[in-house]
Amino acid sequence: MKYSFTVLGLFLVLCVTLFSQDALSQQVFDVSSLVDPNTGLPTGVEEQISAQQIPSIPKAGERVSIRLTSYLSDLNKANIAWSIDGKIITTQQGATLFEFTAPQSGRTSTITVRIEKDGGGVVSKTFVISPADVDLIYEAQTYAHPFFKGKKRYTSEAVVDFIAIPNFTNSNGTQISATGLVYTWKINGTVQQASSGY
Repeated sequence: MKYSFTVLGLFLVLCVTLFSQDALSQQVFDVSSLVDPNTGLPTGVEEQISAQQIPSIPKAGERVSIRLTSYLSDLNKANIAWSIDGKIITTQQGATLFEFTAPQSGRTSTITVRIEKDGGGVVSKTFVISPADVDLIYEAQTYAHPFFKGKKRYTSEAVVDFIAIPNFTNSNGTQISATGLVYTWKINGTVQQASSGY
């Protein structure tokens, strides 16, 4: 009786296996539906284009460069178009490096790159450049006679006050209040906790 159950179980497993193989052999898969014709990648998968921006937070009028890299596509064979605020600046094959000048303080530039891959498909990326800078002013708590023309000089062991005047704007071009920022002060790389914060 024990062996009859074992044989019956093996027979059922064999029948199920044969039935599933027969059903699979009758199904025909449409491979084209699994690939997105716009990107050339499987449906639902987006190609990751890495972009390195130097400097990451530019000053007003500073020269900025953006370099593109991809581990899936050969960008040297792709047609790449760069535009600033909707105006196409350059269109060239393999133009993975783009250099431009950051806008003036209080203004924002939108950089868009459109990549037409050699094997088909289009990838786009957008970068928003908002220049930021900080003016540092120092005041030495030292003595100067009343008729001295100029700034007080700091001497050895003198107390010196530093004042930070930030010039930051948001994506709308509105000036960000200096009181709404977090400041981190360091001396020789060591954070000064008592002076840092809002």
